[in-house]
Amino acid sequence: EGYYYAPPPPPPGYNPRPPGYGGPGYGSNPFWNGAPTGVNQRIDFMQDRITSAYRYGRISPRQSADANRELNFIRSEDQRLRYQSGGHLRPEDRDYLQGRLDNLGQRLNWFQQG
Repeated sequence: EGYYYAPPPPPPGYNPRPPGYGGPGYGSNPFWNGAPTGVNQRIDFMQDRITSAYRYGRISPRQSADANRELNFIRSEDQRLRYQSGGHLRPEDRDYLQGRLDNLGQRLNWFQQG
């Protein structure tokens, strides 16, 4: 039996979603055009964005590797959290994963602009 990390509960009033989250296109940033809102769909969307950004030279091999490493961690956390909760994500776990995806998306967008 191993040790499992469970994210702490968010503080009262915490909102992990940036302005425009969940709406069509996630605000005015074209990076988010067509982005879904579900965790698994966002993981797939992010994988496509990473692959495309690398293929077209918008991010370096190192940036691609870093982004894929984080995305793989998010995938494993999703599986672990679902396993611990009988196959479903608790709202706080969903917020944790969405926050990780938000951060990865912001970093990837920043890589492409920098």
